[in-house]
Amino acid sequence: MMRTASLCASIVLMQRVSSGVARSEKLLFVSRNIISASKNIFQTNTKQKWNNAMKNSNHENRWFSNSPPATTAVLNPLTKRNIKINQPIGHDSKGKKGNKTKWDEFMESGWVMHGGTMIPIDTRSLLNFQNNVDCKDFIYGGNDVSDIGASNVIDGEDWYRLPPKITFRSLAECDDGNATTNIEAKDSDVPDVTDEVLFVHKPSGLLTVPGRGPEKADSLISRIMEVAEKKIVLKPCHRLDRDTSGILVFGLSADTHRHISMQFENRSARKTYIALVAGHPEIDSGMIDMPIGKRMTESGFSRWAIGGEKAREARTSWRICDRLEVNGAKYSRLELFPLTGRGQQLRLHMNAIGHAILGDSLHAPLEVARATPRLCLHASSLVIDIGKGISAEVNSAAPF
Repeated sequence: MMRTASLCASIVLMQRVSSGVARSEKLLFVSRNIISASKNIFQTNTKQKWNNAMKNSNHENRWFSNSPPATTAVLNPLTKRNIKINQPIGHDSKGKKGNKTKWDEFMESGWVMHGGTMIPIDTRSLLNFQNNVDCKDFIYGGNDVSDIGASNVIDGEDWYRLPPKITFRSLAECDDGNATTNIEAKDSDVPDVTDEVLFVHKPSGLLTVPGRGPEKADSLISRIMEVAEKKIVLKPCHRLDRDTSGILVFGLSADTHRHISMQFENRSARKTYIALVAGHPEIDSGMIDMPIGKRMTESGFSRWAIGGEKAREARTSWRICDRLEVNGAKYSRLELFPLTGRGQQLRLHMNAIGHAILGDSLHAPLEVARATPRLCLHASSLVIDIGKGISAEVNSAAPF
């Protein structure tokens, strides 16, 4: 009888303990869900505060109130109606990927935007290149290839600011187990970040920094400083060739400039370029690994070249976006991803594999250089870390 009572008491005790454990596990599960939900809500609120700060921040108006407006549309010379160009290639008007826009469709018919107007690609020149015909009668310029692709930016095209898309580090990436504290620190610093970085679009034909001599005084920096209403130290964190258009970033404080510049130096900044190249590559993607150095020309000038003196490693990844054909002339739109940063790397690499960039007056065959009124190379996307746990992605639609 005593044994039976003890056994019953033990069973009851075990049930209570089991029930208590289950209740504790349930409470722990609920607590974790509440904490997770709170973190998500806090992260959402933080992002909303960041968006409001970006929207309401007056630093752009205070520093660059008279800066040129962004180019958002261009006149279609066929329909005489405007086409929107403020979304990246491959996005529709609502920003969704995978749906081609009117801009995409029109540009695939053989046009390049230059100087604020649409200009047709010289398909006859490309056909001569395809057929190995030596022809000196081209649409753009005379017989000297230096006439095109190296001129100053023409009227109707200027720099303008680009809005960044802000993302936050994932909560799972926080190592100290106190993610909420980290996000609060970021949130308190949001207004300061907007005062320390500037993203702009550089047009083709404009130097990033002033060159030697009065004829090279006009540059992106000089134009930005003309409209800056506050004395700032304006230093680019990287550079684009004069003939290349697209995204440039400036650090507006010494710390931010150093932080972003290091990302370009150690190759952690993610850069994407759009280019039009002659011909149709046989494969859809590839990697080019060819060293780049300097080589003396017959005129006595030192020029970037494949190999050459003091050649350094140079690698470029590429991917086909579209294979296009207009009036029998074949050309392609590519995405280029430079994995190193050598001088004129993208031009040299594409020419080396037989698909020179249209409008390249330095390295492309004459017929390819003459096919367009500008170099068809555009810095279209950039992703960098701007500090305080925040990264920024900037996109710019290619003008071809």
